[in-house]
Amino acid sequence: MTILQTGDRDADPAIAIDRPFYLATELRALGYSSGVIVTHPNIVADLGVRRSFDEVDDSLVEEASLPAGVTSHEVTSHLLGRISTSRSRHEGGLFLWAHYLDPHAPYVQGPGARAEFSDVDAYAAEVLRTDREIARLTDALRSRPDADRILVVVTADHGEEFGEHGNANHGLGLHEETARVPIIVWTAGADHRDFGASSLPHSLGEIAPFLMSVVSGSRFVADDATFVRTSRTPDAQVAVISDAWKLIYHRTLNYTELYDLRADPEERKDLSVVEPERVRRLGRLVGGYFRELRVRRAADLLAQSRVSASFAGSAGGQAVIGN
Repeated sequence: MTILQTGDRDADPAIAIDRPFYLATELRALGYSSGVIVTHPNIVADLGVRRSFDEVDDSLVEEASLPAGVTSHEVTSHLLGRISTSRSRHEGGLFLWAHYLDPHAPYVQGPGARAEFSDVDAYAAEVLRTDREIARLTDALRSRPDADRILVVVTADHGEEFGEHGNANHGLGLHEETARVPIIVWTAGADHRDFGASSLPHSLGEIAPFLMSVVSGSRFVADDATFVRTSRTPDAQVAVISDAWKLIYHRTLNYTELYDLRADPEERKDLSVVEPERVRRLGRLVGGYFRELRVRRAADLLAQSRVSASFAGSAGGQAVIGN
């Protein structure tokens, strides 16, 4: 989830470096306090991200780590509790990042239920439970006197697979069931564009610059192409989506898949053989992506060699609360 705070779509939290951009740090310079509600240690595994926040609430991690742990209700309650203290603290603005872990394997129908690892109905129950808690959050925010100055962004770092293309869980493939995630921008006001943003983000890496454009009044334009990748062996992959066409390049096994997402949103018909020119065009975008990635990885490793082993850690947050 480091990508949400750094804008770096390939950020590796295991590489301890001082990155040039942390969302919470930039917002602090504009007068925002910040906090994060953590339900999984990986959320602030990047110690640079963790220390960029004023407050870290990790009190739900232990419960969320249980096989049948259910924490969506508590996450919303912690969020509302923190928001309610903002006025008494005389904060100019508040940036919160809350992580709902419930829609994740193992799947749990509800509190007290047995954990499942392949039950799509249990997963759907988790999604519904989380959706209701986000609705409880937005209902409460809508009733606030400063509702028209509150913006909420809801997203996810991955979907889940249930055998649609031969995989289960997530992280093994890049088909739509795992790679396509919601990016919902909500405000109690009439339109998110009242905040000044001219377009919405297309990918997780664009959420941080999008939010900076909202609070600074600068123009945000989403990229034409979106890249996603998985490095898990034995089949590391990268995908590019441009103009509703999607190319998946299997790096380890060295073959491609091509889909027209408008005509075939479930990716049932691989067109790589009958659309060779489109494969070449999208393949050039993938090649540029890897060249850029190599340059950034080299820069990261150089920066890592200059950083001391210790990061003084404190605090780590995703809703923007007024200014």
